Amino acid sequence: MEAICQQNTLGTILVTGGNGVVGSRVVDAVPADCRPVAPSKIQHHANYLATKQILEAARQHHSIRAVVYKSSVEAVVLGPGFNRQPQTEEEATLNGLKSGTSAYARTIGTADALTHFENCDGNYQGMLLTTCLRIGVLYGERDEKTTAEILKLVNTFGARVQIGPNNAVHDWVYTQNAALANVLAAKALLRETSQAIDLGINGEAFYITDGGPMLFWDFPSTRIIKVPFGVVLFFAAVGERTYNIFTFRRKTLKMSPHHLDFTRKGYWFSIDKARVRLGYKPIRDTDEGIRRSVTWFR
Repeated sequence: MEAICQQNTLGTILVTGGNGVVGSRVVDAVPADCRPVAPSKIQHHANYLATKQILEAARQHHSIRAVVYKSSVEAVVLGPGFNRQPQTEEEATLNGLKSGTSAYARTIGTADALTHFENCDGNYQGMLLTTCLRIGVLYGERDEKTTAEILKLVNTFGARVQIGPNNAVHDWVYTQNAALANVLAAKALLRETSQAIDLGINGEAFYITDGGPMLFWDFPSTRIIKVPFGVVLFFAAVGERTYNIFTFRRKTLKMSPHHLDFTRKGYWFSIDKARVRLGYKPIRDTDEGIRRSVTWFR
């Protein structure tokens, strides 16, 4: 785990064995002001260049037969249409290094595109097969980024505030559903290469969500104090610019105009392709995922 922390804390941290009994507890014990949010330059190296290097290294080792790349719905250019009907992978336009509303969207979109060019053209021997999973906004047990932050608002004034109208449809994905999709994608790629058949997995992208979109403000709670989006966006833009000046763009805010725009536009994706080709079927719906997440954090 690598995290960019505020001053007077631990600095940049690398925890090896983060999934083990002790390692996972070390990760949990990392100060709350350490966030997986990095400046643009670091995101370029971590999201794009590192992915490119991994693919190049995997291509040179014939024992590695398949790579499943975990992308994000933020890799895709989001527009008003994403709030009206479920969008398919074929309708998607990826962000590039010179497009996108954030460094993350630009770098993850460009890395996403790298996995679409590993095509074996029917000759599977010694070829590296790849597929890409565009994961929706994650929540669930052990999730410190979305679930924990929402739960911190319980019994506070923030729990009563709603930014803008509640008419944007959003797709979420429970962590166990996302994990299942990764396993299914890996198995499908290995079937392609071992049986030398085209199952429509290699070089393809798949949206992964819970398959049950809901209005954005219905996910965290019911809000009764409404604040216009324009007002919040203005102060967020001013705050981001000021923060960039004083930190020389070495740090990023937890809440930026990009995040607010994401909640305002909404996003709704079809998982039909994943259902048919990967055999993906969410094991928990969003309501059940939320209940399990809250229980775990208690």
